[in-house]
Amino acid sequence: TLDASGTLGGNVTIDDGGTLTGDIVVGDTKIFIINGEVAGDTTVQTGGRLSGSGTINGVTTIGGTINAGTGMTEIATLSFGDNLTINGGTMQVDINAGGTVPGVNNDLYTVNGDVTISGATLEVKTIPANYVDGATYTFLNATGTITGTFDNVIDDLPFFSLSMFYNVNSVSFRLNDVNASFEQIATSCNQASVGAYLDFFKPTAIGDLNEVIDALRKSNTSQVQMGLDQLGGQIYPTLVSSQLQHTSFSIAMLRDQLVLDTLHRQSKEGSRAWIRGYGIGGDTDQDDCGTKGYTYSLGGTEIALQRGFESGLELGVFTNLSWSRVKTSGLAQQAEVDSYQLGGNVQYTGDYAYGLGIGGAGYQQYDVNREISLAGGLIDRTASSSFDGQQAFGYFESGLMLPTGSITWVPHSSIQYVTVDQGSIRETGADSVNLVGQSLSTDSLRSVLGLSIQSSGPTGLGLATTKLRLGWMHEYLDTNERFEARFIDETRSFEVQGVDLGRDWAVIGGNLQWAMFNYATAIFAYQGQVNSTQSLHTGAAGLEVRW
Repeated sequence: TLDASGTLGGNVTIDDGGTLTGDIVVGDTKIFIINGEVAGDTTVQTGGRLSGSGTINGVTTIGGTINAGTGMTEIATLSFGDNLTINGGTMQVDINAGGTVPGVNNDLYTVNGDVTISGATLEVKTIPANYVDGATYTFLNATGTITGTFDNVIDDLPFFSLSMFYNVNSVSFRLNDVNASFEQIATSCNQASVGAYLDFFKPTAIGDLNEVIDALRKSNTSQVQMGLDQLGGQIYPTLVSSQLQHTSFSIAMLRDQLVLDTLHRQSKEGSRAWIRGYGIGGDTDQDDCGTKGYTYSLGGTEIALQRGFESGLELGVFTNLSWSRVKTSGLAQQAEVDSYQLGGNVQYTGDYAYGLGIGGAGYQQYDVNREISLAGGLIDRTASSSFDGQQAFGYFESGLMLPTGSITWVPHSSIQYVTVDQGSIRETGADSVNLVGQSLSTDSLRSVLGLSIQSSGPTGLGLATTKLRLGWMHEYLDTNERFEARFIDETRSFEVQGVDLGRDWAVIGGNLQWAMFNYATAIFAYQGQVNSTQSLHTGAAGLEVRW
């Protein structure tokens, strides 16, 4: 037994068998859990929370939230030995579908006195189950009179509406099946597409697909929306977008190194080769259509061999080997990607201008896993697929070299074309909701207007060359990808889309080249592409040798 009164300074729990004899005020953000007994009066202010399965013997006034039980969806009975007033507060009622017994299948509030309801909200929360049309739940009983009604009634049952019933000594609600469609519940373009697909099959579905649809109908609103996202396979168009970005970064890194070398070399005649490791990381946000963003991480190696001639012509070859992981934000969908690129470049440098061309092709191997967990785990599966893809790319840039003292200004413009083909997919592991998807093919045409500022000078460890690059990149073709797929046993298909990356990016970059050895140079680089949706960054370090 604890004899105390006042306002809670923190969260307090009265365990089963415990007693608090004073008057209590539960302030904003505070939680008061009563599994024992409170002898005095209790006031819950706005923002406070009262929960538990004990008894309050004094007068209780609720301006915050009241919830029987200690979990968000735990069925319990909370008792009051005197009058209860709910003034602007929220009464939460958790229900399950095992029946309609108060205190067993739904939260119950019993009051030994009168109940006054004014400006209050009733919030009904569900445990995933098969709810029945017409089921009636009584959640408030009083020995005295119940006056007033709830101004707002909210629930997370997307396929049912609630009818309220106010009696002298009790309050209850009834579930009414409104035959809602999955498409109506959707909050994004992809959810709506998958929802309409399920609505088509709902009247005639049998076997496993019927079980999946039934599990979604047992779900609350957020679970249905998450389930629609999980079933849609957004990871597949996302992979095309991420590969386009990887290729764009690869070209930008190679371009920076080639132009940097061209401007700081003492002689046009000679050969050089470099190897460097690089990493790319970043994320994209959800777009205006509600399409989930993704996170991207990559590690790779770039190897290049270049030969320069006294005429100003330079020829070279290069390869990129990388491993990456792409994860869809908010969904357990991810892919591991092995990527290989091979290409060549040609460059001509005059006294005050240069031209650079890059071309190549690549191959990708994808391993994808999509976790599907519906209705709180009633359906729990992983869909997997493996497939490959190809790419080709071309790049041309021209620029001026304008020296002013120790600094060289390099205004430049470029055009870049990338095409990516992604093979068809056929998933395993998820029964009737395995996806069979068509191959994807997309093209990207981007321009860059930029300015580089470059300077070289001696240091105690050798000649150091630094460069800062700023630019604006613009996409002329589609800014997101679309993927057509079907459930494995069906012929009808649906379409989902990848996140819209936007049409314009700020491009930033920096390079440091440090000739610490007679025939070798340490090279470091940074690249970034940023807009309102995406932020991707790469860093690279390696060694270049000259002969």
